[in-house]
Amino acid sequence: MSKSGEVLWTLDGRTTRQGAGVYTGNAAGTLANMASQGTGPVFVKRGKKVWYFRNDLDRWLAAGRVTSTAQGRLLASELKAQMPSRAALRASGTQLSTAPLQPWPAPFTQAGNDKQ
Repeated sequence: MSKSGEVLWTLDGRTTRQGAGVYTGNAAGTLANMASQGTGPVFVKRGKKVWYFRNDLDRWLAAGRVTSTAQGRLLASELKAQMPSRAALRASGTQLSTAPLQPWPAPFTQAGNDKQ
């Protein structure tokens, strides 16, 4: 990734965690924390390398669209309430890396330059 904030994409639409951070406006460390908690965008991990597909990043960004800060707080609290605690995950023997993926809403299409 370049220091100018340019995102480099592979031919099949993947980027690194650093590229995903530039694309979404989050630090790579923030995305890593979200990944460990299961709250961030869907990613692929092969060995030590982490990849994010552009379509998954767009869906994740679109899922967080709100019309007011109050609505944003409500969405955040609802998402947090849906998350099982780490203790509950350990007790159930669930491993986040092998949990089945949840279906995403219909693909996001961007009209104009409305991404913020």
